[in-house]
Amino acid sequence: MKQKKIIILTPSFKLIGGVANHYLGLNEHWTHDVKYHFYGKRKKLPAIVTFGFDLLSYIFKLIFNRPDIVIVNPSLRSYQLIRDGIYLLIAKTLRVEVVTFFHGWDELCAVKLKKNSFLFNLTYNKSLLIYVLASSFKKQLLEIGIKTNIKITTTKVSDNLLSNFKIESRTGKISSILFLARIIRTKGIFIVLNSFAIIQKKFPQLNLVIVGDGTDMKEVKEYVLQLKLSNVSFKGELFGEQIANEFKKSELYILPSYSEGMPTSVLEAMAFGMPIITRPLGGLNDFFKQHLMGALVTSFDPNDFAIEVEKYLLDSQLTRKIANFNHCYAKKRFMASKVAENIELDITTSLVLIQPFAK
Repeated sequence: MKQKKIIILTPSFKLIGGVANHYLGLNEHWTHDVKYHFYGKRKKLPAIVTFGFDLLSYIFKLIFNRPDIVIVNPSLRSYQLIRDGIYLLIAKTLRVEVVTFFHGWDELCAVKLKKNSFLFNLTYNKSLLIYVLASSFKKQLLEIGIKTNIKITTTKVSDNLLSNFKIESRTGKISSILFLARIIRTKGIFIVLNSFAIIQKKFPQLNLVIVGDGTDMKEVKEYVLQLKLSNVSFKGELFGEQIANEFKKSELYILPSYSEGMPTSVLEAMAFGMPIITRPLGGLNDFFKQHLMGALVTSFDPNDFAIEVEKYLLDSQLTRKIANFNHCYAKKRFMASKVAENIELDITTSLVLIQPFAK
């Protein structure tokens, strides 16, 4: 099949956020001619300053490079919908097809769009294909009035991340629990600390490893002192092999987040053979098998999380069984090479389907 020219709009790879991290991980696996158009804030410049330049350079690329497809990557939030809507309409004006990938999801924004959806539908129904990270997001788009083809996709696990990991290293014994996310309240970090305080009364040698950085870090560290917790270590923001090492050293992953699309850290923890304790959010609801992969806890009660964690502390045979199941499941479905292959197949198939109508 003829190679397609694809331009992907993404924040700078130097600012490792969700979207940038997603495409950075897919980059080495593309078989088509994929180029990136970076937009938004830079390290020293806010998005409002870079907007004009980003837009002009984008138009230049569309005119002179003539891509087959542009992929825009908004979250379902007002500013991003407007910004990426402009990019989408410019591409369509220049007769370039567009794929829209909604990464983040704001439930309040979805409710507002159901009440006033005209401009949203007018713009985003021009997409050749729309990706979302959960079936519940697809349902909401249909209710809002989206008519174009909507597909459910996933975030990814970097193939290289697992290069030195052997599932045989998992014995089922748990000495360390891992929390890896931005250090902000809505990721559930205070639930983790309260839950760990309960667990540590029975298991005083247990460790809690916290990886990440964020605006609530100072308050979190103060709360650890307030609770008089021991064996809590803060690793800061890590990348690449450093993250892999933390996944390998811990045996159970916890993320009591308030909202998620498809948390990459959960998929990574699964690939490293860790039982998962998290909440029923976003795309997790579409595949997570309760008690086969770990536990989805519906409440925000630290006691409920402590109860689930204790099950695995007491049953190494169960923990090892879940480790093997999660590792195999993630390797079959979430590796970056597989995700890139599926995206390219979807795009080429969609282009073939519209060709008779484009003439």
